[in-house]
Amino acid sequence: MAFLLSRLRCAFMSQSATSSACMKQHHKQQGRHLFSSASIAVVGGGRMGKIRCACLARTAGTSLSAVVEPEPGLRNALKVQYGIPVFETLEELLVSSVQADGIWIW
Repeated sequence: MAFLLSRLRCAFMSQSATSSACMKQHHKQQGRHLFSSASIAVVGGGRMGKIRCACLARTAGTSLSAVVEPEPGLRNALKVQYGIPVFETLEELLVSSVQADGIWIW
């Protein structure tokens, strides 16, 4: 999980060269990959949720599998933008057939 969080932290950087340098440094520190890809669901589609979704969508080795958002307008916008399942409640996500390696909550 620490490796994934490090990759996501790198993805928040604005310049790809800086992000690439961050990844190379992390790889040197870790010495190996813990996984080849991770599918993540995000809880919350507001301001920070949109940033998290974009981060997952553009980070190599990660994919956005679903979003939980109670507000109908945001739900529809996220569904159209990313083409993924968007649920009103966390319970709906948990009982669905969506396959996620993790859920980003906070």
